Amino acid sequence: MDTKLGIWLNCEKACLIFLSDDQVRVEHIVSDVESRVRIEGETKDASRLGGMFINPVKKRTERRKHQFKEYFERLMLRMNGVKEIYLFGPAGTGKKLWKEIRGNKALRNIHVQVEKADKMTENQMIARVKNFFEAGEAGSGRRKGRT
Repeated sequence: MDTKLGIWLNCEKACLIFLSDDQVRVEHIVSDVESRVRIEGETKDASRLGGMFINPVKKRTERRKHQFKEYFERLMLRMNGVKEIYLFGPAGTGKKLWKEIRGNKALRNIHVQVEKADKMTENQMIARVKNFFEAGEAGSGRRKGRT
């Protein structure tokens, strides 16, 4: 069974579309990435605590980085047995996931394509994934994105 996976993702959620033979399976994963966190007592970019300056931006950046790592690890657990992956969605989240996949020894040999895409309905996502993989099988051989 030759399973292919299309993933529409952004910072908030991912829609995984598995294609195998003529069957389509859709799963949703919600991320825990916080878009804007207010730290108690936060007033400005740098605040004074005794004789030290504290910069809460660094703390927020580190927290967000760890949240993305956990989100991507949950997504990568679903990629076992997949031969090809198509990542699409708004922002740069797909590119970040692509870098994580390349850093994972078990997934490094999977062919991955990344494209930008706007917000879509689930049916539009399924149609886009089907069209993407059908175009690749038709012998065009030329796809946009990263490999």
